[in-house]
Amino acid sequence: MINYKNVKIILRSKNLGYEASVKKAIKMSKSKYMYIHFSDLKYDHKTSIKMFAPAEKNNFDAIFGSRLKKMNFKQKFKAIKTKPAFVTTIIFTTLYNLFYKKNLLM
Repeated sequence: MINYKNVKIILRSKNLGYEASVKKAIKMSKSKYMYIHFSDLKYDHKTSIKMFAPAEKNNFDAIFGSRLKKMNFKQKFKAIKTKPAFVTTIIFTTLYNLFYKKNLLM
């Protein structure tokens, strides 16, 4: 088991779902930053460490990872064929950028 001074691992006797776990973690957090890693392990946790420097430097409220950002159009189309849920990422990111005049990349 990992024994980091500032890391807490909470095991529940019953699965209450992702949302309940995130809410509990937010309530328990006493730190300036919080990292939430999805259980599918699609993101490299080492990359998340690199996100803290720009967050600190630019006083960002949030930083998000992207599975689609580095893909060209053909790769994105293939990803959508194999994982149709990626369509929602494209749709919601586009709508968010449009409505809130932001430039989130996908």
